[in-house]
Amino acid sequence: MGRTGATGGWRRDAAILVAFALVSILLTWPVAARISTQIAGDPHDSLYTMYALSWNYRVIGGTESFWNANIFYPYQGVLFYGDPLFGLTLIGAPIRLLTKNPVVLFNLLFLLSFFLCAAGAYALTKRLTGSQPAAFLAGLIFAFCPYRFAHIGHLEILYFAWIPFTLLFMHRFFQRPTWGNTFGMAAFYILQVLSCAYYGAFFTFFAAVFAVYSLAKTGLWRQGRFWARAAAFAGLVGACLTPYILPFLRVHARMHFIRPQWEVEFYSAQLQHYLAVPPWNHVWGGLFGRLGGVEWQLFPGLTAIVLTAWGLARLARRSSSLPLPPPAERYRVFFALWNAINAGLLLIVVFLASRPTFSSTLAGFKLSSRRIEDPLVLLILSFAARLVGDRRFRGRLARLARTASASARCFAAAGAAAFLLSFGPSIRIFGRKILTGPYAWAYNWLPGFQSLRAASRFSVLVILCLAIFSAYTLADWLRSRPGGRRVGIVAGLAVLVLIESWSVPLPMISIPLGSGVPAIYRAVAALPDDASLVEIPMPTRDDEEWKDAWPVYYSTFHWKHLVNGYSGYAPPAYRIVREAMEGFPSKAALDLLESLQVGYVLAHVGAMPAERRALFLRRMVKHRNRADPVAEADGSVLYRILPWAASHDPGAPALHSVGDRSIWRGRASLNAASIGLAFDGRPETYWSTGFPQQRGDFVRIDLGRIESFRQIVLRQQNRPLSYPRNFDVETSLDGVVWTGLDFGRNYFPILKKSEVEDLSMVRSIVSRVPATARFLRITLTESHPSGRHWAIAEIDLLDE
Repeated sequence: MGRTGATGGWRRDAAILVAFALVSILLTWPVAARISTQIAGDPHDSLYTMYALSWNYRVIGGTESFWNANIFYPYQGVLFYGDPLFGLTLIGAPIRLLTKNPVVLFNLLFLLSFFLCAAGAYALTKRLTGSQPAAFLAGLIFAFCPYRFAHIGHLEILYFAWIPFTLLFMHRFFQRPTWGNTFGMAAFYILQVLSCAYYGAFFTFFAAVFAVYSLAKTGLWRQGRFWARAAAFAGLVGACLTPYILPFLRVHARMHFIRPQWEVEFYSAQLQHYLAVPPWNHVWGGLFGRLGGVEWQLFPGLTAIVLTAWGLARLARRSSSLPLPPPAERYRVFFALWNAINAGLLLIVVFLASRPTFSSTLAGFKLSSRRIEDPLVLLILSFAARLVGDRRFRGRLARLARTASASARCFAAAGAAAFLLSFGPSIRIFGRKILTGPYAWAYNWLPGFQSLRAASRFSVLVILCLAIFSAYTLADWLRSRPGGRRVGIVAGLAVLVLIESWSVPLPMISIPLGSGVPAIYRAVAALPDDASLVEIPMPTRDDEEWKDAWPVYYSTFHWKHLVNGYSGYAPPAYRIVREAMEGFPSKAALDLLESLQVGYVLAHVGAMPAERRALFLRRMVKHRNRADPVAEADGSVLYRILPWAASHDPGAPALHSVGDRSIWRGRASLNAASIGLAFDGRPETYWSTGFPQQRGDFVRIDLGRIESFRQIVLRQQNRPLSYPRNFDVETSLDGVVWTGLDFGRNYFPILKKSEVEDLSMVRSIVSRVPATARFLRITLTESHPSGRHWAIAEIDLLDE
């Protein structure tokens, strides 16, 4: 797989780019026909994209901060909860100058993403192979693979075109380290990081490995001019990305935004996902459309796989003419025995894989299908050692490597590594773990990886490598074929690639604009500039938070502060308000809104179920002294929250902690051994149920002596959502006779606007009733559907 001679010229390049543009329109039809009114796919992430782009353009040249977008009020820096899309903002700036229509802007960027991916892969593979026809095919494979059609609703996920452009200039740079190649490499790398944070993080790792490999191979590190250009590259990248990366890291550290490993595993690929395609794929959808959802539809296309396999076979056949070292006859028996052992291990692994419930002990060793990883790791290590120990096998590998070009070897290693990393912390098939994956190391040790959950997106590098190897194969084959057949073969392969991705017509949805925007938002737009509001009904569960993409989008027509939000993360106060709004209006919910300085509630009464609507209207009559309707349109009512709690609060007396924690003793229904962590005086430690809140869970504290107190406070510290929702509080003097003290029903803590970003300030006041007791018991009275655990960092008893 070496580099072929260059063919064609700029006219053919121009014709190929025109073909890419036409194919981009054809395979995304009817986007171009409905460019000003509709978008393709699930709209919710697209709505956020249109919102983020509109926000970015709004604040350019203004006084507002990029980071402090108007959603998730009253939090700061919320643009960093998701991808800020600065790269797309830059690319779309010329379009924005021509049109203020966010749908047109979105759709043109959408179409452009396909064209740029094709052009980038074409430019890179043309450089690697010297063949325009082969590069044309690589561009089609990379830009129109089923993976891209799975993500038609995720514009930033479609923008990985800058990866091949960066690799192109890296390849040029390590051949000729000119200033032009330096700045080209820096510009496209910066664009990739700013266009999609996922690909920026994943590609940075591979670009660093590629650079180290190229340095070692070329010896450029010995030249002074290399270091001058490398310093310029680092300076330019640092100057452009530091203002983006540092605030991003600060916000995530402050908000404790870390993806738990179980979540990363959930959003990682499994082996079967490399066959999964979108259900609307006309060729493969019937067979593989149900193998995985959007994040797991990773099929690169059969054409690319077959061409890559064919190319490797041709390479192996070509390398077979090179000499091999003679076989080591004296180790023949030893290797035969080793082969037998490996065959036995393979049989054990196959047996365990086919018997999901098998468990037995053999000669003191326990064999279990639940521990299939142990014999499998042993088999892999033994097989690898067996191959390395055979000098003829090492010779076959060496001559195969010598036959391939250095670039081919590099991309083969990159593709294999990306394939393994896409499986996340565990390599699995149909939910069953086979091996611990290398991503586990990246998750634990590489900066930023704990904020990323979709390891499956490493697959774009796998697809790029397959496209490159397909081009290598085709270029190698075309060198010895007559011109007439060359055109027919390339055309046939191109048609196969496009047929495999054929999903026309794409599913479309209309986006409201102008007069289509609900009339109530004109009343919201007329509110004071510093007004803040919450829209109800809000989602009832975490996995329904996509519903708030609509209020986020509609906020672009008024730009008032909005409690609702939709992004990569949701902050704690948003979720606490979300739970509070389920019972709105109520005194506690109104107190919470007033404490957060939320001035308005936009109630979409007509969207509520009939029973919920009737209950809401009855309650609003009861609380009319706290909420005043100021506008109504099309079944939606805008209420102004009237100040009440502050004027009716007589002022709480100063309270201090009572009790000697050193003599406290505790019991709990779950994890009783760690209950002492709930009163050890160290907020960084905590007791937790370790399971979602269930009816009957309890905590019992022996205070060691009779104490008098006015409040019982549970501190959650950095676990702000682990407060009890439904509970009874009881006290006792002797531990035998218990008296009900207080209770909570659909409880939530009252947060202050000034404290929402300090997670250590979240406290649950579970009783405000004065009491004298030695024993205290808190028991959950209802299970909670949210799946939240119950955790206590510290229990405080307060008195005057």
